[in-house]
Amino acid sequence: VACYYILASNENLIEDIKLELDQEELSDKAFAKFINTSSKRYLFLIDEADDFVKYEKEHNYSSLKFMRSLSEKNNASFILAGFWETYRYTFFDYQSPIKNFASIFELEELEYEACIDLAIKPMKSLGLSYDSQKSVEWMITRLGQRANLIQIVCDYLVENIGASQKIITKEDITKALEGEKLLKFFDDWNEMSTDSKEKWIDRVVLYGTIAKGRFDDGDLQGLIKRYGLEINSNELDKSLVRLRLGYIIRKEDDGGYIYRVPLFVDSLLRGDVEGRFLGEVGK
Repeated sequence: VACYYILASNENLIEDIKLELDQEELSDKAFAKFINTSSKRYLFLIDEADDFVKYEKEHNYSSLKFMRSLSEKNNASFILAGFWETYRYTFFDYQSPIKNFASIFELEELEYEACIDLAIKPMKSLGLSYDSQKSVEWMITRLGQRANLIQIVCDYLVENIGASQKIITKEDITKALEGEKLLKFFDDWNEMSTDSKEKWIDRVVLYGTIAKGRFDDGDLQGLIKRYGLEINSNELDKSLVRLRLGYIIRKEDDGGYIYRVPLFVDSLLRGDVEGRFLGEVGK
């Protein structure tokens, strides 16, 4: 199998795929013949697919229909890595060709032992180690086993510990957890949609529940009724999907929800969450 990584563009994804295979001169019909008659099988990873999928929705899914036709011949497969827009047009748009030829896989937290390795092994290659295993485990727990957050903290540690220091202490980790880059990442949590009402609903859900730690559908319906909010069940369900995809909440087996990253929760609770919530429901 020949594998290719392609960063999605809004308009020219098929042309980008042709370019990767040095077949940019071919028409779509000729390119399809090239793929379907090749002795190879092709796997294309299309990264950051949200803008591309949204563009496709607005242009009759022409490229996605072409990709589906290639996939149906079993000589080419496509992995679209995206977020809310990719999910939205797979599950909620029945005209989308993605719905007919794709399966959804949601990425979960990194396995615990892999988190340990991610925190320790790169440091070891730099001649650095931690003062104890417990310090590493504490960091991983605070970050909810989220790989990119562990990477941000480790980058901070490498950049900010003293040149002669070889042991990373819990105090060093504590400073890293309060680093500007990590807090900026948390501040951007509400960028999961470009739609202003969807973003507002996400804020209402989060600010209205984060102090509880755990909540369920009944809690949310109670908030909507108490404050007379114009949020229907479909809009609420989509908000919960966005918050889940954004690794902010996790749905438990009993149907309740919990927040996944303790450090994120604490960073918000240090502010006036109740005031923010009242500001949102007063709009």
